[in-house]
Amino acid sequence: MKSLDKQPTDANLDEVAQNDVLDRNFFISNFIRLLASIEGNYSIALDGRWGAGKTFFVKQTERVIRQLFRYKKEFNQYYKVEANLDLCKVFEKLFNMDEVKSHPMMTLYYDAWQHDNQQDALLSLVFEIVKLLPSDDPRLKTELSTGQKIQKTIVPIAQGILNHLIGLDLKAIQAEFNDPKSDILLKIRDQENLNSLLNDFFKNILPIDNTRLVIFIDELDRCKPDYAVQLLERIKHYMISDRITFVFSVNLHQLQHTIKRFYGDDFEATSYLDRFFNLHINLPSPDLFKRRETLIFGPKESIFNEWCQKIIDEFHFENREIIHFKQLIKQTIYTYDSYFRQYKSHAFEHDKVAGTLAFLNFYFAPLALAYLIKDINLYYEFIDGKNEQLIDILLKHISSIALDHIYEIFNQDKNWSYSAVESTIKESFYKLYKLVFSDIYILTGESSEIGKLFINGEIKQEFINQLSLLNGINDYQSSDQE
Repeated sequence: MKSLDKQPTDANLDEVAQNDVLDRNFFISNFIRLLASIEGNYSIALDGRWGAGKTFFVKQTERVIRQLFRYKKEFNQYYKVEANLDLCKVFEKLFNMDEVKSHPMMTLYYDAWQHDNQQDALLSLVFEIVKLLPSDDPRLKTELSTGQKIQKTIVPIAQGILNHLIGLDLKAIQAEFNDPKSDILLKIRDQENLNSLLNDFFKNILPIDNTRLVIFIDELDRCKPDYAVQLLERIKHYMISDRITFVFSVNLHQLQHTIKRFYGDDFEATSYLDRFFNLHINLPSPDLFKRRETLIFGPKESIFNEWCQKIIDEFHFENREIIHFKQLIKQTIYTYDSYFRQYKSHAFEHDKVAGTLAFLNFYFAPLALAYLIKDINLYYEFIDGKNEQLIDILLKHISSIALDHIYEIFNQDKNWSYSAVESTIKESFYKLYKLVFSDIYILTGESSEIGKLFINGEIKQEFINQLSLLNGINDYQSSDQE
């Protein structure tokens, strides 16, 4: 089984950008122009909901910047970037290249969540910056002689930073990181001297006088509260070089909760976070209508696909949630439209069990799986039969989903208007929900019928098992469904 979610590898980043799959190239190009225009120390909050594609966006931005500046030999020694001329051509059409290239930028992507088990956030970030340098870079030597002059190099400067932070030499750092008893905060010494060392550090590591270092900090809102707060405050107080831009890709709503978990529920997290960001940018969601061209459910014109798309709209799914929903449908529901059509009302007389399962899979299963993604508590309420109001989403759209077929299933006259039979159909769906999901309606050996639908303990158990995702992986023919 393969995940449908694209991972942000270089190949995937390039493919998505070159074909503008997410309709975001325009936003990426404008963001790069913004980054090129910044002067002085600057921090940006790039805000978006979980699943909105923030990581993909910042990694695409970083990838494009590296490609645009790959021609500079001073940068190429950092990145070892393999040229992608097709990618460059796409973005060279979107902005003035001379305008952007006159403001050279280096980039670093830092996954804060990946590092939040470390003892000191600033140390962790400094290490990642040092790792930009190739191992044979002369600035990694203890000292560099040019004629009679001995220049400062990265090593003694970094050593000074580390000594200020933890009072240890380089060889002891790993042990310090892994020692849970170590209180690095207490070992910080003279702040002014540390700021001076950090400024020297960035002057040495940036190859050209007007080069900016753009640091993309991702997943901060997923970090442990103490690490998230420490990273923000360390950057605010110490990383004050005029040649650095920070881009925090975050869900600000979730980050506020993280801050409150550290400082207390009554803490004013919004005002606190405003101290750290010079600019707030809301990341627009990808063009989900365009994305749906590749994420369909069964035949594109099928009523099953239409029903699933209505669920996506109703739950306001972001891109990642849509992909997850698609994955669950593939794993769970084998009764796609092609299968479902075999069990129109006349077929129920020959195989009521299969017809009833097809009906349940068609209408109830996608709704249950959507609750599983959006709110696990609502999912359990739904499958435990404790909240019949949760099927109101289905009833809201029922008039536009295979209405003629529903008339037949519930023995309604097709010549009647929907308004005339609406209450009867809704009542039938509520009753069906209770029969399937509530234990009090069906005892062992008993059965019930609603219109042409037949419910007994065996059918009920098979459907519940299917929703568990452990009833076997769907083996439908992909050529019919993709």
